Amino acid sequence: MNKDKLMVVLSSGAVILSLLIHIIHGIWPMGMSGMSMEHNSTPGEVSSIFLMLPILFLGVLLVLYVKKHELVPAFVTLTLTVSSISTVVGGGGMVEYHFSIFMVIAILSYYENVKLLLLMTGIFVVQHLAGFFVPFFTPIIFGTSSYSFSMLCLHAAYLLFTSGATAWQITSKKKYTEQLQQENEQKQHIIYDMMKKLHETNGQVRQTVDDLKGNLEESQAASHHTTSSMQELAAGAEQQVIMAQKSSEFLEEMTQGVTKIAEASAAVSEASDQTANEAVQGKEKIQETIQQIHTIDSSVQHAASVIHQLKERSAEINDIMSVISGIAAQTNLLALNAAIEAARAGEHGKGFAVVASEVRKLAEQSNQSAEQVARLIQHIQQETSQAVALIQSGTADVKNGILLANEAENVFNRIANASTYVHEQIQQTAASAQQIAAGSTQVLHAVSDMTAFANQSAVSSSSISSASVHQLQSLQIIDQTAEFLSGLVEELGSVTEKLAKQA
Repeated sequence: MNKDKLMVVLSSGAVILSLLIHIIHGIWPMGMSGMSMEHNSTPGEVSSIFLMLPILFLGVLLVLYVKKHELVPAFVTLTLTVSSISTVVGGGGMVEYHFSIFMVIAILSYYENVKLLLLMTGIFVVQHLAGFFVPFFTPIIFGTSSYSFSMLCLHAAYLLFTSGATAWQITSKKKYTEQLQQENEQKQHIIYDMMKKLHETNGQVRQTVDDLKGNLEESQAASHHTTSSMQELAAGAEQQVIMAQKSSEFLEEMTQGVTKIAEASAAVSEASDQTANEAVQGKEKIQETIQQIHTIDSSVQHAASVIHQLKERSAEINDIMSVISGIAAQTNLLALNAAIEAARAGEHGKGFAVVASEVRKLAEQSNQSAEQVARLIQHIQQETSQAVALIQSGTADVKNGILLANEAENVFNRIANASTYVHEQIQQTAASAQQIAAGSTQVLHAVSDMTAFANQSAVSSSSISSASVHQLQSLQIIDQTAEFLSGLVEELGSVTEKLAKQA
């Protein structure tokens, strides 16, 4: 409609120009230069008719324009064409006014409508043919009573050439415009497909981030459980150290008791008159020794139970580390998928690719830490097995000590019942005391080893607990990264929606 408005204004200008030409030549019948130029005057009735025709067409055009009728372009063409003819008639057929034809062609080319150009050209052709073949119209159209055929052909050639060239330009422009429109539609289709793919990718990335956050929650729960287990294990290891120290103290006391037994046996050998008293004292010492050995046996059994629990805890930790390794591998795979999706996203996915790389590095660090913890657990299990073997050996020695102590008690009973065998019983008691001392020394060494192992277990448990805390911190960093990725996904989704609306 903007074209119609401009064309109505130009048509009105053409009608006004035609009216001015009629007025000027009505006042000054001579040529525009003041010379006669041998032009004939147009009869007043004919001039009035051609003066009214463009005004009439302009009136119809204005009515159609107000109603926004589809015939507005056609009546613009008729108004401009008739205005040009009226200008020629009003100017007495002067050649100068025939140039108004080119003005009409130039104005009508704005519509880019070949049919309108053909309509205009047809009217002008009829005008010139009528002016040449109808004597009445010859002076009106050409300003002279005779007009050469060559001039007619020249006029027609220029008219047809100009109209044809303009029509050709319009047709070529339309083809080029249609081609550009098709290319634009193809580009719009490509952009739409790209936006659709970007939207799908955004959804996949969002799903990946959600899965990553879910896995992180599970990893954090497992890490919390691991940390708690490590703390309990460290507490158990400390308790084991305390118990081992107590066992060592008990063994030292037992060794001292055995030494006293040996001294008592020597004294009995030197003073047989005190045999009975020393036998009674020896019997009491043996009973105390048996009680101490039973106490040591109980402590050793308890230590064996604690170490067995430590072994089970180590196996549980190993299983947890396997779960952590699996989670780290899955996190690494998710980070790799995120990097691939970021690469597909192109320029918009550069920041996302950096985040995905950092996530993959954290996953690799987590896997390495899990492997290191697994190796430490394996060492703990091996050393725990050794400690169990040593404790079992110590338990056997303690049982042997109990048997020997019981036998010594029987010996002292026989000493009390038969003083004649005092010397032999004292020697046997001394031998038994030496055996007990040797067994006590072995048990003492075993308990010392167990104490060292317990200390090492405590240190290892502390190291594992620290690694678990570091693992938890790493998971928290990954969780923050996942939140950042989620924010990027939301921003990407917003940008995608805006681009889709613009497309």
